[in-house]
Amino acid sequence: MEKRKIAFQTFGCKLNFAETSTLSRMFSPEEFEQVTHKEEADIYVIHSCSVTANAEKKTRAAIRHAKKLNPKSSVAVIGCYAQLRPHELMEMPEVDIVMGNREKYRLPGIYLNNDFKNLIDVDDSNIMKDMSYKSAYSSGDRTRSFLKIQDGCDYFCTYCTIPYARGKSRSSNIEEIINTASRIGKSGVKEIILTGVNIGDFGKNHGEKFFELMKELEKVEGIERYRISSIEPDLLNKDIIDFVAKSSKFLPHFHIPLQSGNNDMLKRMNRKYDREIFSRHVNYIKQVMPDACIAVDLIVGFPGETEELFRDSASFIKSLPVSYLHVFTYSSRPNTKAENMKEKVPGNIKKERSIEMHDISTRMRKVFLESQKGKTGHVLWESNLHGKYMQGWTGNYIKVKKPYDKHKVNTIETVKLEKLNNESFILE
Repeated sequence: MEKRKIAFQTFGCKLNFAETSTLSRMFSPEEFEQVTHKEEADIYVIHSCSVTANAEKKTRAAIRHAKKLNPKSSVAVIGCYAQLRPHELMEMPEVDIVMGNREKYRLPGIYLNNDFKNLIDVDDSNIMKDMSYKSAYSSGDRTRSFLKIQDGCDYFCTYCTIPYARGKSRSSNIEEIINTASRIGKSGVKEIILTGVNIGDFGKNHGEKFFELMKELEKVEGIERYRISSIEPDLLNKDIIDFVAKSSKFLPHFHIPLQSGNNDMLKRMNRKYDREIFSRHVNYIKQVMPDACIAVDLIVGFPGETEELFRDSASFIKSLPVSYLHVFTYSSRPNTKAENMKEKVPGNIKKERSIEMHDISTRMRKVFLESQKGKTGHVLWESNLHGKYMQGWTGNYIKVKKPYDKHKVNTIETVKLEKLNNESFILE
């Protein structure tokens, strides 16, 4: 029997990428041949995101594109969009299967049994009670792997649907994660990115702590670098920061969601900290790791954000020694508290504020990169070819390029950062 061609496409967070990779390994290579989502395939699996309206729009576009590549193909949609609004997706004529976050791992068996027309397999009644946990990590990239350590969220921020899509916070245990990290290390991968919905919340269902996990990961042979994908300000602490500062493996690269630089807006968002806590963390990181890269998430145009509150937020952000911003324009999400809030910000104002914050981010990144001129960095080189160049990233997340050398792939090289071109340092 001829193998069926299957293609995977993933939207959203690094957690989704880890889970897609794990799911793809569950399809037997004796039965299925994996191709890219840009090729003609018999089966397209689209791992969806629902964090913004734009993310959902991209999912729908990908569904239509897949069916155009092969009108006879089967299209399966999984992930958060599928979990939250399965019937909306099934109304699309191109969609054959919709599966929720808990059910998506049944997909290989469904295709193996050829029972896959007009199937919705989403249980939303027990998502908030479900404490089951599925480990996941990405493979296929020679240099790095996304390792899932946690799932779900108990925070219920007023703008966010993730708790309804992912359920309560739960995690693997330290022993299992160490075993997986060791397996990744033996595969030759040099760097692991720790991923989850709220990874600082790790271990609460086992009586373990994220800091304890970090100390054990440091001992794993084969892995030379760890990145913390994102950590909430209220779960970041001095112990974690000090550990990274002294660590030989955990990298000086922090991604910390702020969302607003105004305390009134943080309360409206139901965030668990105030801006003073955030400021203390950021300044302490820079005190003990002057060259650390600090990325910050920010939402503009949230309901109730007046011009005065926006100006206050922008002023606060400009006062911080951060490296760059991830700017999100607020979009209303169904079944969230923010959806029913009054004082909506007009679309044109949201756009103006987004542009302004992106400009602030550009200036911050430039200052950070200029501060690194003349310093040394430890670059993990990737295999991808960019014209004549290969690229890699320093520990503090600076892109470096140099003429392609296949012998350097998946090696860590100490380089001097001298020639800055746009947002990359170039080695001749």
